[in-house]
Amino acid sequence: MDYLEAINLTDAGYEAAQEAKLLDTFMKDSEELLMLASEYEGLINYLSDPWIDTKEKEGLFIQMKFDRLFINWMLVIIDNKAFNKIEYILTKFRKKYNVLNGLTEGIIFSTQKIQKEKIEEFEEKLSIKLKKKIKLKNVMDKTLIAGAKITIDDYVIDNSVEQRTIDLVKAMRNK
Repeated sequence: MDYLEAINLTDAGYEAAQEAKLLDTFMKDSEELLMLASEYEGLINYLSDPWIDTKEKEGLFIQMKFDRLFINWMLVIIDNKAFNKIEYILTKFRKKYNVLNGLTEGIIFSTQKIQKEKIEEFEEKLSIKLKKKIKLKNVMDKTLIAGAKITIDDYVIDNSVEQRTIDLVKAMRNK
């Protein structure tokens, strides 16, 4: 399975979701699947394994309460032996979705998980400041001592302890 085939599978899923007016549902299910894959290390390998019956995999998707059309798309990806590229496929799907919805993605790096409400507050304020709709993803960064760092395209807000220390040293040198 090469990346061109993965892109074709992305396009097929996107077109099916768009035609069925289920893009938001597919997006939600995609995010949920990626979150589960990050929490359960062997999930992608399990779903990619050709020796495990497709009906068993389908049952797992049903237990996850995914949309039926989304499940069918996942089964097509499995049948095409492309599930090992699911992160790439779903990332491409998300990018197409974001373009359609005028969303710009950013990352908020922190030492610990940030509450959803706080992320939404950052998204709202940044959307106003940057004059575009912002969607932030929280990523844990063990290299940060404390604080947070937000990146959106080329725009960076660095409120980490490291950056504050650098700024303090610069200020002291300039005095």
